[in-house]
Amino acid sequence: MDGYMGDESNLSTAAPPRPLLPPKMKVGYNYPWIANLYGNHIGPNRWKEPPDSQKDPYWKEQKDSLARNLAALASMKIVVVRMFILCQGDNYRNDLTSYPSKVPAGKWDLPATLHPLFLEHFQKMLEDFQKAEIQIIPSLIDFHFPDWEDRDAIFTDTTKRDKFLDTVLDPLLKVSAGFRSTIFAWEVINEPSWLTRSISPPLNRKVTSVLSKSNMKAFLEKALAKIQDANFESTVGHRYLEDLDAFPTGTKRQFHFYWKRYTSWITTVTGPLDILPDPHPIPGFEQTKAFVGEIDSEPLGHGELWPECDGADVSLENCLFERLKLLARKKYELAMFWPDLKNSMDDSLSMSAKAQASLVRFTKGTFPNGIP
Repeated sequence: MDGYMGDESNLSTAAPPRPLLPPKMKVGYNYPWIANLYGNHIGPNRWKEPPDSQKDPYWKEQKDSLARNLAALASMKIVVVRMFILCQGDNYRNDLTSYPSKVPAGKWDLPATLHPLFLEHFQKMLEDFQKAEIQIIPSLIDFHFPDWEDRDAIFTDTTKRDKFLDTVLDPLLKVSAGFRSTIFAWEVINEPSWLTRSISPPLNRKVTSVLSKSNMKAFLEKALAKIQDANFESTVGHRYLEDLDAFPTGTKRQFHFYWKRYTSWITTVTGPLDILPDPHPIPGFEQTKAFVGEIDSEPLGHGELWPECDGADVSLENCLFERLKLLARKKYELAMFWPDLKNSMDDSLSMSAKAQASLVRFTKGTFPNGIP
């Protein structure tokens, strides 16, 4: 009888090898403010006398530190950078006194208009991002904005809320219109839920500034509508995954992950009750439909070791690589990290050599089908 009569068990049934490709997941960087000038890095600088004497932004004094840092980030395959604009709003005030003069600024009230230096500096910032071919997520305010004075009025007083958004957000969106491809998304506020929690780890704020969820929702909805009406993608820098169900999110859903567990004084049969826990395991992208806006690049920074990394993120050399690898396996499209070093007045890149090496192991690596 003609034909093959051998043992077919020896024939290979192995799948063909998957091609090695760059990672599918993109990586972004949190460059929250220039140098050590939280609340003074765009617009008038209260560390100058007078504050509005600085016609060029601070980074120009530092030999174009922003452009230099963006070039370094681009060389490490960073594609998106998140940066705060007003921060806590220290230089957003009517009475622009300087810190060197030791003259009190007086009672804060909502300025009638935005100082023109905010818009001039913001345009120069966008020009640097455009040249670097890196997208930016401008974040309008930080959760520390109502820490003192009467700034919580932009959330609680509808007239002041509308005036704030009309005189601050609208002009910034108008400048952004000339840089559409440079804007990844406009962010309304960083981690707003801290302002609605009676138990809130960032405790350096006035106790009376605990806001109702309805006030925060109304503020977010109004701001997001303005961003979307200007034809930009919109986002909110939510701290917890559960915040995505409690508050508006914008068109680009975002949450932060630090694996930080806060233990309450309430004890159950299994021990102290965890409050505000980050999820374990981390849900995949198909469940969250979000990007991860902040993670630690150091093992014990804002948070703790990630249980799912099983100890592989214990060293600075491996931390960022292992955490990015985990998120990539969960099919996230973008993950952004917080740098491991403190800001310096010369605005040098806030990343150690070990953290940079850990980053490029991921961004410049190749993986089967682009997934580690």
